[in-house]
Amino acid sequence: MSSAWCSNRAGGFPSELVVQALHEEDAWKGITVSRIIDLGWQLEDCPFEFEGERIRFKSGAAGEQMPPEREQTPPPVILYLAVRRRFYPVLCEKGYEDPPSGEIILARDKGMATRIGARRDPQPVLVEVHTKKAEELGSRFFSYGQNLFVTQYLPAEGLAGPPLRLFQDAEKKSLSSKTKKQAPPRSSSENGASHAWNPATDRLMVRDDPEAKSILKRERDKKKIGWKDALRKEKRKG
Repeated sequence: MSSAWCSNRAGGFPSELVVQALHEEDAWKGITVSRIIDLGWQLEDCPFEFEGERIRFKSGAAGEQMPPEREQTPPPVILYLAVRRRFYPVLCEKGYEDPPSGEIILARDKGMATRIGARRDPQPVLVEVHTKKAEELGSRFFSYGQNLFVTQYLPAEGLAGPPLRLFQDAEKKSLSSKTKKQAPPRSSSENGASHAWNPATDRLMVRDDPEAKSILKRERDKKKIGWKDALRKEKRKG
């Protein structure tokens, strides 16, 4: 479990990130920040301490660091990084520099990288980091335990991932669907809903009403019949 963690140089881990990492283990599904704090109070010689919203490991009795120190060792030819889908187009264009956490976490294997990336996006984009090319363009890699490396800069030229157009097309479809959902509602006159009385339109509506049409037809028929009766009477007199 600890191999999927990487503490910040400034002082430990964000508490919420620790909880996310612990939730990946079946035995720790129900852990919360408050329970971790309680655990710190209950342990006689707690190996970690709290500062604000961060959890930091204490130094050992002999001064050894927990977790391990970063060491500048030769990285493998390929390292892996998993990023948010929204960030991927930016990564392809500009590379990665000055991350919010202060360091970019890379993994030796795809599974570990995906596991770390899934804490920020349920479907992260997996990217290959070609370390030789990246080092030529200014990257410095530090090992962090057996499975992780960290760096503060990744040039776009040293990265390889899925075709960017796939994500651009997906973004266009997403924007299109959002636009359709946010289309303005039809006006009350269009959907037949009630509205303020208007003499012109309301008269037309009454005239077109089926019941009104029926009454009007009967009245017209009466007038026609009356006209014919009057004509017959005139003929009889003549």
